[in-house]
Amino acid sequence: LNKKSPHQQKDAVTVSTYQSEDAEINGVTESIASQVKSGTKPGDIAVLATRHRHLVALAGNLVSRGVPVFYDKS
Repeated sequence: LNKKSPHQQKDAVTVSTYQSEDAEINGVTESIASQVKSGTKPGDIAVLATRHRHLVALAGNLVSRGVPVFYDKS
């Protein structure tokens, strides 16, 4: 469920909720892939997660869809 204001700016943060971790990873993958397809530079997108495994899964999904990924585990 996306929580978007009708007056949302282009650079605004999107908050979404999902029923499961798999649904979340797939939903975030789809959202990012769609943004990149629409012209957003991949380097302009940031993802924060509380678990490393979520970022690994997301990065794998994005790479499989041809979306460039930079991941820094620091």
